[in-house]
Amino acid sequence: MHWKKEFLFFSNILKNMNLTVSCLQSPEDLKPFSNCLTSDSTNTIYRIRTSGFYFLFFRLPDTQPASYISIGPYVVSSVFAEKETAPQTFSPGIPVLTDESALFTIVNTFGELLWGTLDNFSFQNIETPAAPELNPTTESQDMELPRETLLSIQLMEEYYDCENELLKLVSQGQWNATEIFLNRFFALKKNYSVFPWENTLEWKKAQSIMLNTLLRKAAESADVPPIHIGHLSSHTLERIVKLSRPTDSLALQKDIIRKYCHLVQSHSLKGYSPIIQKVMTQITTNLTGNLGLDAQAKRLNVNPSYLSALFKKETGLTLTEYVKRKRINHAVFLLNTSNLQIQTIAQHCGIADVNYFTKMFKKIVGKTPKDYRSEILS
Repeated sequence: MHWKKEFLFFSNILKNMNLTVSCLQSPEDLKPFSNCLTSDSTNTIYRIRTSGFYFLFFRLPDTQPASYISIGPYVVSSVFAEKETAPQTFSPGIPVLTDESALFTIVNTFGELLWGTLDNFSFQNIETPAAPELNPTTESQDMELPRETLLSIQLMEEYYDCENELLKLVSQGQWNATEIFLNRFFALKKNYSVFPWENTLEWKKAQSIMLNTLLRKAAESADVPPIHIGHLSSHTLERIVKLSRPTDSLALQKDIIRKYCHLVQSHSLKGYSPIIQKVMTQITTNLTGNLGLDAQAKRLNVNPSYLSALFKKETGLTLTEYVKRKRINHAVFLLNTSNLQIQTIAQHCGIADVNYFTKMFKKIVGKTPKDYRSEILS
């Protein structure tokens, strides 16, 4: 498995949520899941319900002999989840989830690693009759949900309202408003955390991965080109994997949010006409190419004067001014997210002369690239 390290990380996160993760190969071990072992099950994650208990089950791709992963059993609390009958008996060690969204986000993230994109795999719900192999009951007794499942519904609703507000602010690129809002948001997250494993390094990493996924969707809603979202998302995941102390997670998450706000500010195409969106996309995806007015007009088969006037009307800038700003914005992005030398960054931005790049950067940003990098690293 070329993703063995990632699988171990994935397993550790779930185990810290008190979820059992099993790798199954033998026919005997797979017998309880026989109804999922169909020819089209290669790219399917099954959510299995049996007697009120839940399992997730899927096949690992490119494994010989075929290997399968089961996650569970677990119970979904009827306090917050869909109203369904809870098991009448249970084993004391069975975890009770008030909300499956965190679990699904973690599994979705691992699924993207296994199969490439969300479009390459799917979830399928299956309900099976009670079976001894899947029923974890060892001792009959009345169902007693742990005290933590009786969290205030009002607190949970407030948490999700805050999360939605955060995503709205990020999708608008409003970093100043977002920074003020974050103090309330993270204080609420702290109050909402009730499980001891939520203070572990593995959970803080999982929480950061979930945040990255949500912010990526916020950037998509702002019509940020996928190439920029993918670059920032990949860089962010690298930083999360390297996180070494749970106490550092808050600063990391704030910085992730700041970078997504900056990404939206720099690259959102919302509100522009289709022809100007095409020009902007060409600029942001090919900063080292010929981005002059005549070249752009020829590519779009329109009159250069018409394109120039339309561009100035919608953006408030000439095409030349806009290209300069996009190149400098990309330089700022690279200074924030890479360790590339300044001369190399200039080349990535389509500016061969590093001295001219430095002058242009200082004119737009107010400081040299070297000073800017020193400031963000301090």
